[in-house]
Amino acid sequence: MTLPSDTGPPPDVGQRPGETPPPGEAPPPDAGSLPDAGLPPTPSRPRTPGSDKPPSRRALVIRLLVMLAVFGFIFGIVLPAAGISYAEVVAAIRELTLAQLVLLTLVGILPYFVLGLVYALLNPPLVARQGTTMWLSSTAVANSIPGPVDMGLRYVLLRWWGIASEPAVIGTTFTGLADTLGRLALPIIAVFFLLIAGDVTRQLIVIAIAATGALALVIGGGIAVVRSESLARRVGRRAQALSDRVMARMGRKGPEGLEDRVLEFRANAGQLIMTRGGPASLVDVLGQSLWALPLLFALRMVGVPSSVIPAVYVYAAVAFVIAIMVLPLAPGGAGVPQLLYIAILGAIAGPEYENQVTAAVMLMWVYQWLLPIPIGWLLIFRLQRRYGGSIFKIDEGVAPATPVGEPQGTAPA
Repeated sequence: MTLPSDTGPPPDVGQRPGETPPPGEAPPPDAGSLPDAGLPPTPSRPRTPGSDKPPSRRALVIRLLVMLAVFGFIFGIVLPAAGISYAEVVAAIRELTLAQLVLLTLVGILPYFVLGLVYALLNPPLVARQGTTMWLSSTAVANSIPGPVDMGLRYVLLRWWGIASEPAVIGTTFTGLADTLGRLALPIIAVFFLLIAGDVTRQLIVIAIAATGALALVIGGGIAVVRSESLARRVGRRAQALSDRVMARMGRKGPEGLEDRVLEFRANAGQLIMTRGGPASLVDVLGQSLWALPLLFALRMVGVPSSVIPAVYVYAAVAFVIAIMVLPLAPGGAGVPQLLYIAILGAIAGPEYENQVTAAVMLMWVYQWLLPIPIGWLLIFRLQRRYGGSIFKIDEGVAPATPVGEPQGTAPA
């Protein structure tokens, strides 16, 4: 599929501003008179993540030092103080056979490909291979450079692959939105599984009902905004008023033009969210759920039986931790998810299994957090050499490079 390039003169469609219609033709309708059923015209130039100033070297160093400090505090102080013996953790890992490590690796990298499909679904015409490349690259950046740098990276990759600026902005935004919705849906599924197993408390049921209502409100509100311009305007005005009040109490200036942003969302993203938003969110839920597999396999391999920690508890732990990590609790997610996994599963298993639980969590950590970093950065360096640019910046005035002989928009990763 060939995408139109956003360079060069635009096609001569309709009447340009300032021109009078030819004799015998009626003037075009005013934008405000368009019926509510149709989407308004798309803005001429969206704000792009890649147009932001890249982080300075000093800022990157500070972020990395903070992340390392969190790591040192959790693994050097908190876990040893809780009675974790790293000697026994290492001994449990060394007892794994080569066949077990191969099997663990296969289930450990499976989420890479499933979560990559989300990126491909929300950024047509990308293929699955490019989606996986984008997921690994952005995950590597997010895990090693705290801050929203990964969002800018996704935009730059889309531009390099020949996708125009406006669809690249929409795709970049919705990959993050689908990821957040998928994460928030996991606790609802976990409570459902616990309910089937007959081991769920009233508090968990209340949490599941509240989470379901929140998700339904967000998804239903998004669909309603896409369908109705008048509702989109009301939502934008109320969001602006609420933002102004909250920021005024904090003594800061809030964002401006929220009504225009909501209308821009409706104009640019309506078709994508109506056709691909649902499938992409379901695939993201599946991909996030698959992180329970390496943890479950690792627990069994290091000697934690199902009678001590059933599979449904493993899934519940993964679901709640992944949902909690939507909040920016630590730069790059440094150490906090592992601490939560050890605390939750250690409380279920008891002190006699705390070192085996820690060993299993560290094995999962390798595939969920550590391994994507070198793989993702290798892919980034390869792409930078291929396209001759930087992941931190792309010149909006220059067309994205496309290899000779390959149609624009289908360049391979």
